Amino acid sequence: MKRQLFLLFIVVFVGLPLTGQVVVEGLVLDASGDRPLSRAHILVEGTAQGSVSEQDGTFRVSVRQLPVRLTASHLNYQSQTLMVTGTAAPVVFGLSRVSSHLSPAEIIAQRPRNLIPDEPLYVADYTFYGDSLLMLTYPENRHRKARLVLMDKLGNELNSRPVNKPRQLVTGPMRNVFLFTNDSVYQVFICDKHIHLLYPERPNHFLERLMAITGKINTYYYVRHHTHKGQVLSYYRYDDQNGESQLFTTIKSQLGLDLLRYDFPWRIAQEGFTEADLRFEEMAFYRPVFAPMVTLKDSVLIMNYPEDSLQVYTPEGNHLSSTPLYFHHNDQWQEALIIDQPKGQVYALFSQRGVKRLERIDLETGETSPAASVEGFRFAENIQVHNNAMYFLYKDFANQRYKKIYRMPVE
Repeated sequence: MKRQLFLLFIVVFVGLPLTGQVVVEGLVLDASGDRPLSRAHILVEGTAQGSVSEQDGTFRVSVRQLPVRLTASHLNYQSQTLMVTGTAAPVVFGLSRVSSHLSPAEIIAQRPRNLIPDEPLYVADYTFYGDSLLMLTYPENRHRKARLVLMDKLGNELNSRPVNKPRQLVTGPMRNVFLFTNDSVYQVFICDKHIHLLYPERPNHFLERLMAITGKINTYYYVRHHTHKGQVLSYYRYDDQNGESQLFTTIKSQLGLDLLRYDFPWRIAQEGFTEADLRFEEMAFYRPVFAPMVTLKDSVLIMNYPEDSLQVYTPEGNHLSSTPLYFHHNDQWQEALIIDQPKGQVYALFSQRGVKRLERIDLETGETSPAASVEGFRFAENIQVHNNAMYFLYKDFANQRYKKIYRMPVE
């Protein structure tokens, strides 16, 4: 783990030429209507080689030899793998769309449901471990007798264990969960419903390094790094299989760079300029470039807010498309992306007078549509979406000893 975190920031480029190539041609279709699918990713199993389908669904990919296994994937579709033994006929993939509709069991109640109505607990934090909920709780908001509680999505407790001086739960890029305490950080491991805390480390800078890793696809890790007082945002791709790293893409604030080049030296040279002035200068004029990266299935998405663009890449860094974005200009936008990884959905968060609402982002058009609202629960906290259900924490202002966790389906 430590080796990976250090190597992630080394940038090396090595070209790997292919010799004796065999060209495989094929077609990617929507299985429900035989409609050609463009921008589907075709990956050669066991390698970083691949291709992307054209507007008419056709693709060409070079392989070293046959037979070979090819996998086709596309946003909102189930991946398909085929064995290719020859080139006499084109390879045809028929991808089935992943349904975003709720099952009948999920459409029982559209209002949020308190998952622990009868338990006198203050839920300080929570995350997901697989399809189960892992909660950090206190009895009646007392910061003693803290416990980790494992619970299924219906609110049934599976197990629990005491913890000492906990601070927060953090989910890493590989969906591994870490517990941070005042003096240590542990990786949470659950086996047969028993909660184990493993590999204790000092928390200094661990969270910062962990959060720099924005995602993982196959053997690729993706790392975020700001320079020039936050005015340049670079993403790097690190291949854990061969130890190679390379620049993935860079996003710049030209206005910020111009200020940094021409205005900043003049300001700090003024008589009486202090460290407090420097901190104010950086906070007021040099806000870091905000363009979060999301890894979904076999796609890398960058919400390039400075350029009003949703950019889609292959895992290797090939640019596939750019779609206009506008929702972030709404004054109610909360500058947060909420990801439903199991369903491959991305949501934007908005707030009006303390009432939070989610809007699903269409990854093909960049437009948003209403998904869920928690009216009646002003200042809901820690909103997350998992398997088409929204979860959040809410403290009843009439009884602030307790903070409960709620669940409701999203449309």
